[in-house]
Amino acid sequence: MVFLSESNEKAAESVLEFVREAVARFENLQPSIIEKLLSSLPGIKSLSVLHAGLWILGEYCVTEQQILAFMEMVNESIGPLPIVDT
Repeated sequence: MVFLSESNEKAAESVLEFVREAVARFENLQPSIIEKLLSSLPGIKSLSVLHAGLWILGEYCVTEQQILAFMEMVNESIGPLPIVDT
């Protein structure tokens, strides 16, 4: 997950492809993978990597705790809603 915040977009995309496969195939590892991805998401610099990370989290956050952590992370990243010009 450390490579997700790298400036090398191709490396980060490769890591995320692996993460996507791992979370889909190894259900017993899903909680720890989700937790690590959540903690890594704020450091991601590439828009395509961020998009894929958000998709993975949206697809595989299934418990109430995971969903709340995901929404809290998104809220901290974009600020309070509604998003309007001040």
